[in-house]
Amino acid sequence: MAQIPLLLSLQDLEQWKSASTEAINFVPTMGGLHAGHGGLFNAAAQLGTRVLVSVFVNPLQFGRGEDFERYPRQLEADLQLAASHGVHALWAPQINDLYPRGEAGLTQVLPAPELVQHLCGPQRPTHFQGVCTVVARLLALVQPKRIYLGEKDWQQLQVLKRMVLDLGLPVQVMACPTQREADGLPFSSRNTYLTGEQRQQAAALPKALAEFSICPNPGIADVVQNKETLLLQLRSCLEAAALQVEYLELVNPLSLQPLQLLETPALLAAAVRCGSTRLIDHRIL
Repeated sequence: MAQIPLLLSLQDLEQWKSASTEAINFVPTMGGLHAGHGGLFNAAAQLGTRVLVSVFVNPLQFGRGEDFERYPRQLEADLQLAASHGVHALWAPQINDLYPRGEAGLTQVLPAPELVQHLCGPQRPTHFQGVCTVVARLLALVQPKRIYLGEKDWQQLQVLKRMVLDLGLPVQVMACPTQREADGLPFSSRNTYLTGEQRQQAAALPKALAEFSICPNPGIADVVQNKETLLLQLRSCLEAAALQVEYLELVNPLSLQPLQLLETPALLAAAVRCGSTRLIDHRIL
């Protein structure tokens, strides 16, 4: 049986850090751990390093009316999953550990403006500021050698890579491929919100993106002439599956700025609502 990771308090964290000279590989999470997180943990579990996972449902990255109260909280199950992937310690900080002066007295970190002009930025105007703020705080307290982030949240990955670069933070950002379930849906803690029928609807998102990312191919080469045609056809596929499209965009993968023509490399990204559940996915063309 895999050894259950140490469950650390903030005071324990300082002792744990100083107990060894081994470098720390760090995976920040909001809990509700699943196989997608397991892929991050596997990547972080390198010889000669210790793997630390944080579990913190960060209020700063939830907007008004979002699912902060509903977000999965399952610490015992999280410990079991972390154990199965070789995690050495799990830190579940309290809100006062990270924000000792409360949200009103907190110095916050703004993301690079051009990276949040599109995709999820307009729909969630305070989200990436909350992400940058909590990750900067976590990095200051943990002081890891590497931080492991998933490509599933592509925009978040680019925002955090830029933050680390611009602030000169002494950490390597390691990007890990998106992990998918059998039906193609990216692993996400929010997948648990979906009913059985909604799950079938949601599977239309990765299927449509996968089909339209093969460009050109015999099925669509004759009709996909430009960006607008691609996005209109994709929108029709998603709406036919009763998914409410929040955005469909074709952007440069690094700058996240819109592309005027159908060209490569490109990030084809989408956000949809399946019932009340918001889902995101993307493909690199």
